[in-house]
Amino acid sequence: MIAIQADIIVFDHCEIKNERIDEPLYKKNDIMQKMLISGNESIYNLLIADEIPNSMWNKLYKSELWKKLRFPEGKIYEDFFIWTDILRNKPKIEYLPETLYYYNRENPNSITSPLGKLESGSRYDYFLACKERLNLINCLNLSDVIKGKMLFKCIDEAVETFLVNSGENKLIYEEKMELVKFIRHERTNPLYRKIDIGTKRSILAWGIVHIPKIIGVWGRHRYKRKMNKLKTCTAETTVR
Repeated sequence: MIAIQADIIVFDHCEIKNERIDEPLYKKNDIMQKMLISGNESIYNLLIADEIPNSMWNKLYKSELWKKLRFPEGKIYEDFFIWTDILRNKPKIEYLPETLYYYNRENPNSITSPLGKLESGSRYDYFLACKERLNLINCLNLSDVIKGKMLFKCIDEAVETFLVNSGENKLIYEEKMELVKFIRHERTNPLYRKIDIGTKRSILAWGIVHIPKIIGVWGRHRYKRKMNKLKTCTAETTVR
């Protein structure tokens, strides 16, 4: 850290899933690899767009960074929240192309597991974290490419959270309205028409704004179908 004067060093990791060790997506992308090697600004852009995981465990940090930073209390996906604060301060970031961490994705209770993704509370926190990141990107006036990537993530998470909550019904009224308000507002954003969110997502986003009750009914059936599928898979695994 001292030798290269970096505030943060990003190192490689591997993921354990389906009883296999696999490289993360950015390692399989030649363009991303060139950006990582090219230095600080490119690494910063990959991080702020969440193309390199905004997790705590695949990085080394100078202790000085943490004198004023604190994780948000009561929030899930706290890594993503704190990384927005880190990136706001424009730290010097370097890349170390060595695998120093193995991340286990086979934990069925993880927030990123299939079951965890059907929890509306954690998804709502992730939506809020993404929205906060989008605000930072807009404030820094970064490129439309970076803005578009985070706008896509925000819209996708808002839609998915609305659908999951249609089955769970755990969010309070104000939280549900925040999802609808965000989608309604961003659908008028000129950049929204330039990003490819897909036909299905586009229809769902429109429906959440204009016919939320109908989308809610569909969301409940979808939630039940996904939960039943997970229960079946769990039962089959237990039998084996």
